[in-house]
Amino acid sequence: MWRLWCSIIGSGLLFFFSSHWGYGQEIVARVNGEPITRQQLIQALLERAGRSILEELINETIIQQALEKAHIRITPEMVEKRLQQFREKNFDTEEKFRAWLEEKHLTLAALRREIELELGIEELVKPGIKVTEEDIQLAYRRQAKRMRVRHILVRTEAEARELRQRLLQGEDFATLARKYSLDTGTAGRGGDLNYFNYYAYASSMPKFAETVFRLKVGEISKPIPSPFGYHIARVDDIKEPPPMTREQHDQFARELYARRLDEAKRAWFQQAKAQAQIEWLLGE
Repeated sequence: MWRLWCSIIGSGLLFFFSSHWGYGQEIVARVNGEPITRQQLIQALLERAGRSILEELINETIIQQALEKAHIRITPEMVEKRLQQFREKNFDTEEKFRAWLEEKHLTLAALRREIELELGIEELVKPGIKVTEEDIQLAYRRQAKRMRVRHILVRTEAEARELRQRLLQGEDFATLARKYSLDTGTAGRGGDLNYFNYYAYASSMPKFAETVFRLKVGEISKPIPSPFGYHIARVDDIKEPPPMTREQHDQFARELYARRLDEAKRAWFQQAKAQAQIEWLLGE
């Protein structure tokens, strides 16, 4: 579940404060007969974690104000449905769910509040989320299309351009890779990366992944920057995937929508907080 604020522990503390603020002299523990009052506990929490708890309250207020402005109301039924989905996805017994709550120092009421705010942000951003048929087809091809690629890694763009020119003039790719590539793992086999799909390098070298995904068989890339230097790549073979089944189509559609929803929620909250006029007065 996507976290809306700093920590799940803080959510439990928020509930603690809101539920018990008025009972400052209540005894919450004794040490050798000496009492510790709730007011002492609250004061200690404020001194040690007051700013982080206050920030969570600020975050909650930003979300709540946006929901009120948009006239969006999250009903208890919506919250319970999402809570049930969360339970079924992550816990096979009620005992495990309760143990998780205890481990996180989280009350059920605080978890429901977090779910309510999360659902609220979803309602705010959902109208702007679209997944097209083209998006689904592209996601499937990125997953299922497999390419056999050779590459040469060098330090500078100038070196990469020079090697590309030599390749275009007919020099052997594998020979140049063995001689010049800084990738010691593949240089000995002529720069051969074997077969892989788009996602094999999408995180570590996104420009490399995108470039080779769009190359045709035999085509030599222009210099591709990465954290490791500059690459020249050539696709030696492509294994095109079969058409999607209906089940695969629906799965990719759901995954794309969920990913974009999550990204939109994060982006919305970051922007909303950046635009909010916040005065920090704790301790002043």
